[in-house]
Amino acid sequence: MSKHNAAVIILSARKNLLPICLQNFSNCHPCDYDLYVYEFGEIYNSREKQAVRDCYKGKVEFTTINPTFPHNLKESELFYNREYNQYARTRFGKNRANYLHMCNFLTGDVFAREELKKYDFIMRFDDDSWFKKQIPYNLIDKYIREEALGDIFCINSYMWGVGNQVNQNHINTREGLFEFTKNFIKDNNIQPKNKKFREVIENNNELEFHKLGWKSDLSVWRNGFQQKQEWIKWTKSIADSGGIYKYRWGNCETHQIYAYIFHEDSVFNLNLRDGNYYDGHLPQYTIITKDC
Repeated sequence: MSKHNAAVIILSARKNLLPICLQNFSNCHPCDYDLYVYEFGEIYNSREKQAVRDCYKGKVEFTTINPTFPHNLKESELFYNREYNQYARTRFGKNRANYLHMCNFLTGDVFAREELKKYDFIMRFDDDSWFKKQIPYNLIDKYIREEALGDIFCINSYMWGVGNQVNQNHINTREGLFEFTKNFIKDNNIQPKNKKFREVIENNNELEFHKLGWKSDLSVWRNGFQQKQEWIKWTKSIADSGGIYKYRWGNCETHQIYAYIFHEDSVFNLNLRDGNYYDGHLPQYTIITKDC
C-alpha cells in the first residue's frame, strides 16, 4: 500500500485512547507506514500491545524509554516547584513530571533515534489525536508539494495560540523563552528568515512573540533535518538552558521558534481543524469515526 518510506511516531501513556486514535487514523488516512510507539516505562502489557496492533494496518513496534532529569538541575529548580508561577502552583504537581520528560523527548531526542534513520519522512501525532473524517490527500504527498513551493520546516494540522487566543497559562509556560530566543539569535549572529518573527525580535516585542501562533501535534517532516548544524545548535542550546524542565517550554514552541528562525515560511498550516477533519484532542467518549 505505502508509496513512501515513512514512519509514524507516537509517545503514548493513554492506553485507553490510542486504539481509538489509530482506528480513526487508519479509516481517515489509509496507510501502512511503520508505527513506533514510545512509552515511558512499561505502560502497555502484551494484551494491550496486541490491541494496538489490531487497530493499525502496518508494522507496530513498542519501545520503552526511561527518562531522567538533567544532572545539572536541582530538584528545587524543576517547574512543579515554582510556587510563584500560578500555572505550576495550581495545575502542575510533581505527579506531572513525565510531562516535562515528554516535552524534552519530543523536542529533539526522538528524532535522534537510530531506528528512524532509515526513513525518508516522519509523521507524528499524539495518542489522543482525533481524526474525524477522510483527509482529502495523503499527508506526505501534501508535504512534498508544499516543500516544493516554499521554505518550510514541516506541515502541520493547525495553529493555536494566535493573536487574542493567547492566555496567561500560555505565558506562564514560556518563562524566559523570549529572552533565550533573542540571546540565541544574537550569540549566533542570525537574521531570522521569517519576516513577521524577525520584526517581533527587532522590535523586542514579547507580547507579540506570544501571539505569533504555534504548531500543533500532527506534523510531517522530511527526515534528515536533525543532522543540520542549526538544528543541532538549537536543540543543544535548549538542553543546556534547562528551560524545558525549569519552565515547561513545550515542544510545539521549541519547534515553531526553530521554524521561524531558519525557514522563511516556517510551518505550512493545513487548517485541518477548520475543515473538521482533525482535532488535537479525542474526547474519551468518542466512538470510532464512521464517515471516513
